[in-house]
Formats: sequence, C-alpha cells, structure tokens
Amino acid sequence: MELLVEVSGAASADVVSGARRWLLDEPELRGRVTLQRQPAEPGTMSGELVGGLLIWLGSGSAALVTARVAANVLIAWLKTRRGDVSVTVIGPGGTSGSVNVSNVKSLSAADLDALVDRVVGLAGSPEPVNDEQSARQDPREPEDPDGC
Repeated sequence: MELLVEVSGAASADVVSGARRWLLDEPELRGRVTLQRQPAEPGTMSGELVGGLLIWLGSGSAALVTARVAANVLIAWLKTRRGDVSVTVIGPGGTSGSVNVSNVKSLSAADLDALVDRVVGLAGSPEPVNDEQSARQDPREPEDPDGC
C-alpha cells in the first residue's frame, strides 16, 4: 500500500526535495520514500518533472503505523516552512486530504492529533473522506486497483 504526497508552493521541486529529506531522516521511513516523476508537458523543453512523493507503507497494521510516522513527520516539516506551502496526501482508494502551512501553525495539539488520525485514515480506508475543509475526492484512479 502506498500514499502519494503532493507538495505545492513556490519552487515546488525544492519544496518536494525538502519534504523528502525530512521523511528520509526518520529511520522507520528510510527506503520507503521515492520521488514520483511525471512527464513534462508536450511542447516544453524540460524533461521529467517531480510530481510528488510515494511512501510505501507495507500492509496490515504495520502500514497504519508507518502512515502515522509519515503524517507526524510531514506536519512537523510543514510547521517549519514559511510562505505558501500545501501538502495533499492521497490514499490507495483515491481519497485525499490537504493541509497548508497556515492551517498547521494555528492548530492545537488535539487538532494536530486529529489531523494525523485523518492521514492514517486515508491509508487504511478505501472510502472517501467527507471533511469539506481538508479532504476532497480525487478524480484520479488509484495506481493499484487492489489497493496493495
């Protein structure tokens, strides 16, 4: 099972690389985080672009533990950022949740725990999340229809 993490903001490729470094600094995530590349737009001179990060979670309850670690690292990373940076996490069922720097910095400890739980829920549930503020149904098909 994988989570797709899309990071957007000014100098997106650098921002994605920064998030990746934070994730790889966590021993439980080493070897589980890869760059997702996407082809450049037709008619442009650039090669492949970085589209986001893929985090391999594993399966079963271990996947939920890994998702919790990844969520905590991403939130800690967001709290250190300045400017307009947003993270969208897309689960294997195509459901997603988004958060940005200003949202994270204003959250209480209880709200941060709820946000981590929401990300873990994305990893563990193929059902859409119905939270208007921080989640949206992603129209893309999941990469693996079996969710593995």
